[in-house]
Order: sequence, then C-alpha cells, then structure tokens
Amino acid sequence: MPNIQNRHLENAPGIFYTDNQCIDCDLCKETAPDNFRRNDQGGYVIVFKQPETPEEEALCMESMRGCPVEAIGNDGDGVDRSAENLKHMATMIGKKIAQFVEEHGDEIPEEDWDRIDCPFCGKMHYPGSDTADANEWVWEEKSICDHLLFLAVDISIYSGFQYRSNLFNRHLGLEDSEDGVVDIPSKEDPEELLTVSEIIASITLPGLELRSYQDPGGITCGPVGGGTITFGFVPDKAND
Repeated sequence: MPNIQNRHLENAPGIFYTDNQCIDCDLCKETAPDNFRRNDQGGYVIVFKQPETPEEEALCMESMRGCPVEAIGNDGDGVDRSAENLKHMATMIGKKIAQFVEEHGDEIPEEDWDRIDCPFCGKMHYPGSDTADANEWVWEEKSICDHLLFLAVDISIYSGFQYRSNLFNRHLGLEDSEDGVVDIPSKEDPEELLTVSEIIASITLPGLELRSYQDPGGITCGPVGGGTITFGFVPDKAND
C-alpha cells in the first residue's frame, strides 16, 4: 500500500503521488505520460503534474491500479479514498444534507455547490443528497422534475448514469429503468464499452440542453473524488 508519509518530495502538490516503493518500471509513465515523469537523479518516478481533466485523472487512476508494487497513492490531500470509507462518508454527509433540506425546506442557500436548477420549471436537484437515497443512491421519483433526461458522473472512482429517464432509455434502445449504469458496446469493437462521455455525445434528442459542472471532490451521486457532473434537460416531459 502507498504511504503518504513516504512520498517523494519532488511530487507535485495534490492528490496523486509516488512513494519510496517505486521501482522505476515505466508502467505509469506509459499509461499517463502527461502526469508521471522519471526523476533521473533519484532513479524513481514522480507525479510532475496533477491531472487537470477527467481523462487525465482516469489515466492516473489506471496507473495507480496497475502499479506492480503499489507505489502510487491518491490520498495526497489527506482523504482516505478506500471504498469502505468513501461509502461511509457518502452515507453520513448525505444524511446531514437530507436532514438540512427537511428542516429548512425552501431556505436552502443559493451558494449550495451541488444545486442543479431545472432551466424550464426551476425545480432544484441535489445529487447524492435530497434527490437520491444516501444509502443506496437510488433516485426518488417524487424528487425528479419532468424535464430531467439524465444525470451522469464521469470521474475516476465512479462513472455512470445516476439517473436516466425512460425517454433516454428508449432513445438508446434500452429497457425502461430509473437509474443505474448504462453499458453500450462500441460499434467498432463490441468488446469495448462506450464511456459516459461517448454515450452522451450519441444523444441527439431535439431541444436537449446539456449542462455540466466540476465537482471539486466530496459527495455527489455517491462517493467521488472529483470529476465532471453532466446533466441533460429537454423542454418536453422527459419522463413520459
């Protein structure tokens, strides 16, 4: 396991780092060349640039998972990102936000960073909190306006569609469903599944309005470590 106490001092400040277990095998440099570089003087690899896009973050995560000696960590900001701890964090923070919403109703402050306003009816959505159950991350039908077509997260730890309307499903030839991950094979290579971004790019519904924002890290649509939240609205009722 990587140890933040043993991280190389040359690592760029941020989430990802390498520690003194690195054997200079080149794997991470080949996987994420824009982020990992060899320290010739020390004979080991360092993170010389933290990821700046979801794509770079995904490659850094792939490098971390593939490291043969587990010398790459992603807790450089002091956050324990183990699956167990992230799920615990999601549950605890989700419950606190849900309690706040229940107690204060329409008094939710404008500066709430995870607030999404429907551009057509003005209904608010709070991914991972009041809109979804904090324990199971399942959408509550009563919390969804008729215009929300889908809400997807494209990040290093969790990628998928947290909500998709039946109009969305029918458009892509899928069975009706209220939430979950969408797996669609690539036409060029049936063995390879399309990414969330590629699926979104294939949606051509008239009047579709796509919006997105960067989650700096925290609890949105389940446990995440920072990434892009993309959501789509259509003027006509998407859930019909």
